[in-house]
Amino acid sequence: MSYKVVMTLFRYPGIPSSEEAYQRLDATFRHTPCNGEDGIMAATKVCDVAITAMQPYTRRVIENMQHCRLISVIGIGYDGVDIEAATERGILVANVPDYCQEEVANHAMALILACNRKLIPIAQAVRQKAWSTPEKPEIRYNIMQKYGLPRLSGQVLGIVGLGRIGQSLVPRAKAFGMGVIAFDPFVPDAAMEHMGVEKVDLDSLLRESDYVSLHTNLTLQNRGMIGMGELKKMKSTAYIINTARGGLINEADLAQAVKECVLAGAALDVTDPEPPPHNSPLLLLDRVIITAHTAQYSNEAVADLRRGVEENVFSVLRGHLPPGLLNPQAKETHLERWPRNA
Repeated sequence: MSYKVVMTLFRYPGIPSSEEAYQRLDATFRHTPCNGEDGIMAATKVCDVAITAMQPYTRRVIENMQHCRLISVIGIGYDGVDIEAATERGILVANVPDYCQEEVANHAMALILACNRKLIPIAQAVRQKAWSTPEKPEIRYNIMQKYGLPRLSGQVLGIVGLGRIGQSLVPRAKAFGMGVIAFDPFVPDAAMEHMGVEKVDLDSLLRESDYVSLHTNLTLQNRGMIGMGELKKMKSTAYIINTARGGLINEADLAQAVKECVLAGAALDVTDPEPPPHNSPLLLLDRVIITAHTAQYSNEAVADLRRGVEENVFSVLRGHLPPGLLNPQAKETHLERWPRNA
């Protein structure tokens, strides 16, 4: 028997790591770039393993898979995959859970610092030759009067989603003297107390935070969880930071809120869609930073990701469970279909 592994992404450098690695497991690797349900269905109908990221692996796609054992996600986020449908069919779904947590936490902290120190408007003013002289210090006073420059220590960071990345952000914020509160119904109170984080509900977090940083997976239930109602609960001097998924925020509401000074601004590494359309109102606001979904990148993180994806694939081809298994409840059905994996 020869296993068929198919990657439906348009490109991911370094995958496959080598054709020989697959051949040693009696597997063939096929790169079939496609988009949309119909293309993915055609590419994955007879595969044993599918490799994807942020593509629509819907119930319709999954039910069309004749003998797929594993959907291996490149990255942490798996919002494109219908986990329930995969579980029903005994298809394992795996991600790389420890990928890029340091990078994204650093990026979130960098965005907080950029907002706090007004780095973007100040840098733009310098390029526009508005740097003041000692006799005419407009740039410093204009920036202070227009935006305010509060000291970061003593301000409150509210983290929505205290998983690996959210937890990694905590000591970074504390190193700058920030207080940290968090909303995550799945993290026990004792665990938060151990981290020195106060557990609060979402409404309290929005009202008390000077910076709100999103670090939760995107689901059907939390899509658009931050809309105008939530934004109006925030301080008018507060910022929202999103390095998770663009769909967590209603971006039309966010643009209106920033424009009307409901809150001070936003820093987004992710948008919905990506990239944002050229006429997106967010692109016209000088109090919104957008960084092109780059938070996850470093040379080391990319290498870790390649290894993690293929560890999941190779484990399943060898008859084992993948290290990054997301749906352990699929194991029983999986083993019924493929007893060799017992």
